[in-house]
Amino acid sequence: MKNRLSLIAESAEIERMLVESEGEITPEIEALLRPTSLSEPSRIDIEGRKIDRLVSTAEEYRAIGKSYLRVAKAAERAAKQIHSSITEYMAENGLKEICGEEVVFKERNSPPAVYIPDESQLDQAYVLIETITHVDRKRIAEDLRMGYPVKGAELKQSTHVQKQIAKPKLIGGTNE
Repeated sequence: MKNRLSLIAESAEIERMLVESEGEITPEIEALLRPTSLSEPSRIDIEGRKIDRLVSTAEEYRAIGKSYLRVAKAAERAAKQIHSSITEYMAENGLKEICGEEVVFKERNSPPAVYIPDESQLDQAYVLIETITHVDRKRIAEDLRMGYPVKGAELKQSTHVQKQIAKPKLIGGTNE
């Protein structure tokens, strides 16, 4: 229970600071992203869960909209930075695995990646040529707005409902 409360408090503090800094990872936030000790299983669990919570936080902010995109990106960077710190710790200490009670970090081989130093030396059987055809809607709209007829197209007015963040209500005053 103490670990969970610590996890929630630390994650909430990182999120609060990211919001206050408008998505910038400040030196103060950076200090919170560096685990103090990974020798205790409970601390490893907390760091692993913090990554999960920060990734989840990134997804929540992304869903809210573009106004929170910077915070979402910073939360992802924060999760990656914690992950990098754990990776560094393991490399520095010659560890292939560190275990918490709930989370395990293991070194794994990545899938082999194709490396092509010079594309010009590839056989043409491995080269794809793509042709993209699309309608120039912007030009059609411009021509129609200027009064030029475009066969097969017309301007059509529509409406949509837009969700916005509400302005806070002023006590004893009015919103303009």
